[in-house]
Amino acid sequence: MKTCAEDDRDYSLKLLDDSWSKRENELKEEREIELNDLREQISKLKHSLDEAKIRFSMIDEENRSLENEIQELETKNQKLAAFKANLLNTLRESDSETPNIMISPRTLATSPVSSSLTKIPTTSLFPPSKLGASEGKYTDGKKFFSDARARLSYEVFTRFLSCVKMLNDKIVTKENALAEVREIFGDENDDLYREFSCLISKK
Repeated sequence: MKTCAEDDRDYSLKLLDDSWSKRENELKEEREIELNDLREQISKLKHSLDEAKIRFSMIDEENRSLENEIQELETKNQKLAAFKANLLNTLRESDSETPNIMISPRTLATSPVSSSLTKIPTTSLFPPSKLGASEGKYTDGKKFFSDARARLSYEVFTRFLSCVKMLNDKIVTKENALAEVREIFGDENDDLYREFSCLISKK
C-alpha cells in the first residue's frame, strides 16, 4: 500500500508530465504556424519573382525594339541629310550654269515658268526682273528663290516647287496657284507670298 508521500510524488509527476505534454503541443502548434507563415511568404516571394522576371523580359524586349527604331531613324536621317545635300548642290549647280534672263511679271503671267520640275533652277523660274517706272517696283526673282530655300523647310519648299510646276504646265490657274502658295507659306511667310504674287501677277 502506497504511503502519502508516494501519492504526492506520483501526483506531482503526473502534473509535470501533463504540463510537459501541454507545452510540447503548444510548441508544435507554434512551430506549425510559423512554418505556414514562412511557406506563405516564400510563395509570395516566388510569385513576385515571377512577375519581376516577366516585367524584365518585357522591358528588355522594349529596349531592343527601341534600339532598332533608333537605328532605323538614324539611317533615315542620314539618307535624308545626304538627299538634302545633293538637292542643294544640284540647285547651286543649276544656278551657276543658267544665265540670268530679264523677265517681267507681265511676261511671267502669260508664259510657262519652266519646262519641268526636274529642270527648275531659280534663275529660270524667276530671274531678276526690273519693271519700268510705269509698271511697278524692282522684283528680284533669283533673290526670292534664294530666300525661300533658306527660310522654308525641305518639305515646304518641295511643295512650293510642285505648285510652280503645275502652274507652269497649266494644270492650275494663276489664281489657284496663288491660293495654294499662300496656304503652303502660311502667315509667317506672308512677305514671301507677296513677292511671289508680284512675280507672276500683272501690276
